[in-house]
Amino acid sequence: MVKLLSVLCHFLFFLVILLLGPLAVFAEKETGDAVFKRLLINSDGNEFPVQEPIIIFEGQNFLPLKAVANFVQKSVTYDERQEHLIIGHSHQKIFEIPTLTQEEPKSPSSLTFVENVSSSGVLIMEDNENKIMFEKNGFSTFYPASTTKVLTALIALERGNLSDKITVSKSVNQLPSDSRRVFIQPGDVLTLEQLLYGMLLYSGNDCALAIAEHIAGSESAFAQLMNEKANEIGAKNSNFVNSHGYHHPDHYTTPYDLALILKAASKNEHFLKMINTSKFKAEYRNKNGKKIVRTWETTNSFLKDTNLFVDGIIGGKTGYTNPARRNLVTIAEHKGHRYFVVVLKGDAQGRYIDTRKLLLRAYKKRDEYEKKLIKNITVSFANHSLAIGDRLIPSTGKSFIYKGRTYVSQGLINQIFADIRLHSMDDQKIKMVLKPKFSLDQLSYLMTIQAKKQNRGKFLVNNEAIYTKMPLLSYTYFKTIRKS
Repeated sequence: MVKLLSVLCHFLFFLVILLLGPLAVFAEKETGDAVFKRLLINSDGNEFPVQEPIIIFEGQNFLPLKAVANFVQKSVTYDERQEHLIIGHSHQKIFEIPTLTQEEPKSPSSLTFVENVSSSGVLIMEDNENKIMFEKNGFSTFYPASTTKVLTALIALERGNLSDKITVSKSVNQLPSDSRRVFIQPGDVLTLEQLLYGMLLYSGNDCALAIAEHIAGSESAFAQLMNEKANEIGAKNSNFVNSHGYHHPDHYTTPYDLALILKAASKNEHFLKMINTSKFKAEYRNKNGKKIVRTWETTNSFLKDTNLFVDGIIGGKTGYTNPARRNLVTIAEHKGHRYFVVVLKGDAQGRYIDTRKLLLRAYKKRDEYEKKLIKNITVSFANHSLAIGDRLIPSTGKSFIYKGRTYVSQGLINQIFADIRLHSMDDQKIKMVLKPKFSLDQLSYLMTIQAKKQNRGKFLVNNEAIYTKMPLLSYTYFKTIRKS
């Protein structure tokens, strides 16, 4: 119990010092690039908007201290006349520390754009929040052809192991004669990894069928898994009847749905590695035990034709049937943002031209957007250290004042009194999950902390007196020391 109370006292002292940041010494000023975003805090499963913005300064997250402390402490009141900071229960009124009015972060211009493309169904989506930058018939249905295999790979990677040994069944000989194949034969034994490469690089329908039967027992059962997975990730306007995309009138999707499927698959590092591979050598055994060696090359011209080069392209999947025409899905990453491009019902070269055009336009739009988002500000950093018991915690670079508000780095908050982590973010807001490291509700009585500042030569000393009804806590020993 004594140890717990000692930890609580350490925390309360640190909280007071920072909450009274404007009274402390913040001497070192620094000018740099900052991004302001709306802050949402999730605490105990409930989400709350915070009045003050989060500031991303020189690549670090800085949060408004008072707002974070209120979540941890339930309530914080400050008696300016007595120089008392009172930590109490949640029903108490929260005192607003006097400050200059904080300007609201302005929403920059939209990231959407208009582009001239030749393909019939086109969409480009940017990473975190399914932000659609451009679409043409993005929610209309099209035949996906072999881009279907992205979903097949996603399910196989989730449900299988790359080292799984798979014996090819006689079903591969029942595929339509014009079906694209790598020509594996009944009785051949390959790993799931080899079949995935044969399916994603060379677009072998026979590989897709072998994978489907391994995962679900039959292709019809696998198609059911495909539809369940598509629905799970939000691709609700699609229907799949086979694992490879060979034409069927009831096998269809939309550019938007296909982008969601591509995005879901991109979370798997094995998938990204495979679609980024231009050539794969497979060594396996046939039904007689004879060693077979095959080399499969990608059908994706982005990985083969330097004239089509676009910075950031990871890879993708092509598709073709006569009714579907030429399809292409692509994943690219540029300056920390990931892009998902779907081009359906185009022509052989046009699908690459459209994809290239959309990516270059998206990169430019993002750069323009971020230039408007970034502000150049001057902040006053704290350059003192905190001595808590026999522990010295340097705070330089971890807290600053901006327009009267004290901001503290996410790392320092985690270090001292709460676990706070990123939940999600987009261009205008950041969601954080906050969990106190301990609860003040364990205390039976209110605590009153008195801050008294004394100038002693070269040092500034803050003595914190903590009073409760419990005699063991009636002592003074905290100090904050800074060379003047």
